[in-house]
Parts: sequence; structure tokens; C-alpha cells
Amino acid sequence: MEYTEMGLGIKIIAIAIGVILIIMVVVSMKKKQISDYQGILWLIVAVFIIVLGAFPRIVRALADLLGIWWAPSVLLFSDAVLIGFILFNHSKEISMLKSQLTELTMQVSILKSEKEKEQEEKDSVQ
Repeated sequence: MEYTEMGLGIKIIAIAIGVILIIMVVVSMKKKQISDYQGILWLIVAVFIIVLGAFPRIVRALADLLGIWWAPSVLLFSDAVLIGFILFNHSKEISMLKSQLTELTMQVSILKSEKEKEQEEKDSVQ
């Protein structure tokens, strides 16, 4: 299969998507809507989109290097790996938050119990 150059329109769209993603990430980081760690990961993704949009022959070169016949499958594979990485990080964060919630629930229960005991003691003294 012969490689054909990506059209100028799709290059501009890919670069624009990357730039928009960078702007969205920076604004979200400033508003503390995402963590610095996640922001850096998304900035890497945005730069990756811009580079591949500007230099689409990189995909073909990677495919040749890896011995892959159909170049777009390199993108599909890298996307699958990225999505897996993101899912793993989210699962890790959810587990951590669940543990923190359990701990806080126990602390609130203990505080509530102590407050009730203090109230009972106060009522019995009067």
C-alpha cells in the first residue's frame, strides 16, 4: 500500500485540536479542576497530537520501524495503550478516595458517638 500525504485541511484540524486541548488543560489546571499530574499527561497528549498533525510521516516511520503494515494501526495501538494508562490511573485514584471516605466515615462515627456520650453525661449531671 502506498502512503499518501495527509491533506493540509486535516493537518490544520489536528494542530488546532492539539492547541485547543493545551488551552483547555492550562485553564483547568489554573482553576484546580485537574491535578498537575493529570495536566502534564494531557499536555503530553496535546503535544503528541500537534506533532503528528504537523508531521504525519512520523506515523509511517513508526509503522515501518515496528514492522506494522497498516500505519493507522500504530495510532490505534497507541490510543489503546493511552486509554489503558488513563483507566489505571483513575482506578487507582478511585481506590484511594474510597479508602479515604471509609476512614472519614469511621472518624465521623467516632466523633458522633463521643458527642452523644458527652451530651448524656451533661444531661445526667443536671
